[in-house]
Amino acid sequence: MVLYRLLLCLSLTTTCLALHARPLMSSPAPDGYEVSTEVVTEDIGMLVGALGITDLTGYSCTRLYVIMNHEDDFMSSVSGDILNPTYVSTTTDFYHAILGAGTPNGINSLLFPVYPDLAYDTWVTIGLEGAPNSAIGEANVSTVQATDNPWLTNFDPGGGLPGGDIAIDDMIGGAWYALNGDANGIAGEDLKVLVGQFTTTGEISGQVYCQVFINGNGQTEFRDTFFFGPAADVEGCTDPDACNFDAEATSDDGSCELPDDGLDCDGNCLADADEDGICDGDEVEGCADEGACNYDGDATDDDGSCEFTSCAGCLDDTACNLASANLMEFMCQDHTRFDVEAFRHACRLWTLTLEVSVTMAQFPSARIAELSWKYRTLGLGYANLGTVLMVLGIPYDSRQATNFAGAISAIMTATAYATSAELAAQMGPFTEYEANRESMLDVMRNH
Repeated sequence: MVLYRLLLCLSLTTTCLALHARPLMSSPAPDGYEVSTEVVTEDIGMLVGALGITDLTGYSCTRLYVIMNHEDDFMSSVSGDILNPTYVSTTTDFYHAILGAGTPNGINSLLFPVYPDLAYDTWVTIGLEGAPNSAIGEANVSTVQATDNPWLTNFDPGGGLPGGDIAIDDMIGGAWYALNGDANGIAGEDLKVLVGQFTTTGEISGQVYCQVFINGNGQTEFRDTFFFGPAADVEGCTDPDACNFDAEATSDDGSCELPDDGLDCDGNCLADADEDGICDGDEVEGCADEGACNYDGDATDDDGSCEFTSCAGCLDDTACNLASANLMEFMCQDHTRFDVEAFRHACRLWTLTLEVSVTMAQFPSARIAELSWKYRTLGLGYANLGTVLMVLGIPYDSRQATNFAGAISAIMTATAYATSAELAAQMGPFTEYEANRESMLDVMRNH
């Protein structure tokens, strides 16, 4: 019971984790929604300001937008987790101004002439390029990050230090977002919402998992992943001869699975002249007839070598039909005597029954059926000897018990032999009797 409850708890815990990790009410974006990048400035160059000279030679500033279908569409969030990750990557690193931050919430464009590099700070956003204008309904962009994956801190370490890639792909997840109704999240006439500005000397690429409220209605949202930038290598099997060849893969990941020699990917033979499902190179010639003396279980092609005479008299491939008499059924009601006549009668009936069963039985192979028919092998025994001895009060490991068992066995054996002789007198002996007459009589004499 404790183990069952433990397993049940584990099962429920796993289910709950899966449910919490799965986005609710998610659906693919309708046609027309996408992301686009716009290069604001290429090779920014040398900038002189109150903090001195900032060399942004070779740096380009790129903005990332989500394209909408309706003016009142609302860009709610960019999020990520282990199931629907968000990545924004550069081949080098991201530039962050000393006075900048991970979002543009505190940026004042009036400072750009004095701090010109601030205009090229790298940040994430929902529609804002600087501090929000509350008079027109704008509000700050909010962020959330997990302790184990502080994606925003990794992206903008602060102090003007170079920033790393955005990677929101952990179990807890993270996001940057605006609240429905904030003016900065509404698409507007240009049908697009800014979600990030990135300044770097490298190439940017990635994927963003976006939540959009169509027509600003939270009940008609979609959550979908959009990709941008140069296509990353697609890992997979690039060997066209492999069973799992991936035509879209550009980088081989070592996963290729080649078919076995002589087989196709479905396990079918490339060469099978007789169409028996065994490849020509694996065929084994020999006697394939189970009734033959030289039957070869490994043979797949019969070569005509089967013979049926050398094994005459061999009982290896016969079935011995069995029956067992319950000795307690022959104890008299007072449990002091054993009914010998009833037992002898039962042995006679069971010998007849077993003889009939040879004709009616089903056998596992043609050879066993054939030899069982020829030799009529029967097996008659008894059960519950120990119980009878206890009922009679005879010690199990005593001479008296041995004598009793010997007497019972003798009655059973003699009755079976006598019945067999009667059957032979009426029906004739078993087919192979004459070939085995002396051996058969030796067995009977020994009993």
